[in-house]
Amino acid sequence: MIVDAADFGRSPVISAIGDSGRPPWSIGGASVRLVIVSPHCDDAAFALGGMLSTLGPEACGTVVTCFSRSDYAWESHSPSVETVTATRMAEDHAWVRRLALVSRARVTVAHLGLDDAPLRLGLRGAGLYMSAMPLSQVPVARTIAAALATLATDGAMLIAPLGIGGHVDHLVARRAVEMCAGDTARTLYYEDQPYAARAPRQVRRATRGYRLASRTRFSPAAKADLLRCYPSQIDAREIDAIVRYAVHVFLRRHPGRVRTFDHPWAQDTAAPALTAVERLWRQQPPRRHRISGCR
Repeated sequence: MIVDAADFGRSPVISAIGDSGRPPWSIGGASVRLVIVSPHCDDAAFALGGMLSTLGPEACGTVVTCFSRSDYAWESHSPSVETVTATRMAEDHAWVRRLALVSRARVTVAHLGLDDAPLRLGLRGAGLYMSAMPLSQVPVARTIAAALATLATDGAMLIAPLGIGGHVDHLVARRAVEMCAGDTARTLYYEDQPYAARAPRQVRRATRGYRLASRTRFSPAAKADLLRCYPSQIDAREIDAIVRYAVHVFLRRHPGRVRTFDHPWAQDTAAPALTAVERLWRQQPPRRHRISGCR
């Protein structure tokens, strides 16, 4: 069973239904703890900013940014690692402050200070994208897993990237979560952005063997506003692509709604009544095959 968050009046945090029929996080007065693993300073915001903007006061979240040291910035004229790293971390903190204005949840960010792949491996461009995590990166994943173990205590829910697009840092972050969690019931997966928006077919391939765990509705304009906290990493065209993808995810479930729209979330523009959706996925347990003649 899948429940749309907006179908509940109290709080959209009840958006995911687990295998037992109970939500993987509950709102029965207890604090809800989410540990969201973000490979880089922008990934959690790109993929889950809409969901986080809807959470109620019973939720608290820690965004763990793994590879926060970087020299990559869009149209950057400064090759300095220190300058770019400081800029990107400041954007993360600006996003958290902006999120606090629209969400009642308590969200903080923790930067692990690890080098990203261009610094760590000397990779650039197409060399960053792989079909599987190299064995050489297992020690890095273990380092991240050890840090996560100190945060993901007392039944906290871990939320990891699916690895759509194959960016090596995303694959390492995912492996680290799986090392830490052990129990797949504690882990949900998000659709990496902007890779899902660029290649929706990759989402279908990446989620084979998974079941849809949640669909959280939110305002496209709110998501776009949050994405603007990252000017060093994203431009207006990419913001439009990510938000447009989230709107189309909603429209696939609601075919009677309008399908033609032109940048309704553009800055300083009154947005029409459109809805966007972000999804979380859960790994399906392996099927047990009964052997004839055995009990």
